[in-house]
Amino acid sequence: MNDLRTISIPKITDGEKFEYLCRDIYRNDVTYELVELNGRRGQTQQGVDVFARIKASGDWIGIQCKCRATGKQLTKADIQTEVSKAEGFNPAITTLFIYTTCDRDVKVQEIVRDINTSNNLNFIVEVKFWNDIEETLKDEKNYNVYYRYYSKYFADNLTLGHAVSKLFNLDLCFDDEIDTHYELMLGKIPDYKNQLHKNVNYYRGTYFFVNLTQNRFETFTVPCHDMDLIEVFPNQIDRHRVCNWLRGQESIEKFISSESNNHRYSLSSEQRLAFMQEE
Repeated sequence: MNDLRTISIPKITDGEKFEYLCRDIYRNDVTYELVELNGRRGQTQQGVDVFARIKASGDWIGIQCKCRATGKQLTKADIQTEVSKAEGFNPAITTLFIYTTCDRDVKVQEIVRDINTSNNLNFIVEVKFWNDIEETLKDEKNYNVYYRYYSKYFADNLTLGHAVSKLFNLDLCFDDEIDTHYELMLGKIPDYKNQLHKNVNYYRGTYFFVNLTQNRFETFTVPCHDMDLIEVFPNQIDRHRVCNWLRGQESIEKFISSESNNHRYSLSSEQRLAFMQEE
């Protein structure tokens, strides 16, 4: 099973399905409301296939979907035609997003910049290429949309409980002087419940820590406390520093998906003394 972050997502070749995908991406974004398809196929749509309203400002945006099964790139005429149509959309929009299954292209980007600077438009034009759509779908908050359209990539991970994890180095310090080095693996087990294996489901949705340096392992939930990692870090002060470092991460999921592999955490002499006195 491939890592969902690194696989190449197959392009959608059906125009109607592509419109639904674009709609669902915006419905999944809490920034927007009233996200709908604009009419139905065959009706005049004024350059807008999907519309939405920005909650904070009340401004409307339009989305034009260009599904290109042949991979033929957008032309200046293609873009200008949709822009001209969108000028008549009611109510007026502040941004026209043109979503396309074509790959990112420098010439198309230049065309869009020229249109935004040379035309006297009441809205901004932005093109979202398939590369942009892939990045959006791979964002953790959009996994539900990703799953809806590409469930086969999730079947093994969710049903079988395949975990996503990260290998990294962690140096523990006192007063910024390294005294202990660990080689570690940190990961998460998907929380999907497979009713055929009820007992093992206890571990779904939990995180796990592997201390490769000492060949030790433990599962835990968040927030993580020192006592949760006794098995994986038997040394008391090391365990305390690791837990402090872990709690300092914005989220474990974001850490796992990050590219950084070398980390460090330090306590001051005063913090060390205070901890030892408490214990």
